[in-house]
Amino acid sequence: ERLNFGEMYPTQESIDNFWLLGPSKISPFAQIDFLKRLDEGKLTISKSTTQTIKSILEIDSTDSYTLSGKTGLAINGVKDVGWFVGYVKKEGSIYFFATKISPKAAQMDRNVFNPLRQGVSIAALRVMDIL
Repeated sequence: ERLNFGEMYPTQESIDNFWLLGPSKISPFAQIDFLKRLDEGKLTISKSTTQTIKSILEIDSTDSYTLSGKTGLAINGVKDVGWFVGYVKKEGSIYFFATKISPKAAQMDRNVFNPLRQGVSIAALRVMDIL
């Protein structure tokens, strides 16, 4: 609640999977808002914690850009929902994104589905000449 991060409902029993199962939810726009506040240092956390999170989120860094992000997965018993949210810093600009996908087949193999969350986003960022 203090971080204003969607509607999260952790319990003592679900502390290790409340974001996968159950009623917790967050919109793509709320995730981008959270990332913007993280980048701007506007979260109610210490500067060292902010830096640690940013370091953990970094996926790829080249001479021309830095890609940071995090995948996520929600399982509601009917259909999985995969996420990849993050941002790219390039030439003094920052581009935030949130990709939310669901498999077309109800029983898609997670070994196939899980890498798509990040792959779809990276492909789109390349088409837009951000990566």
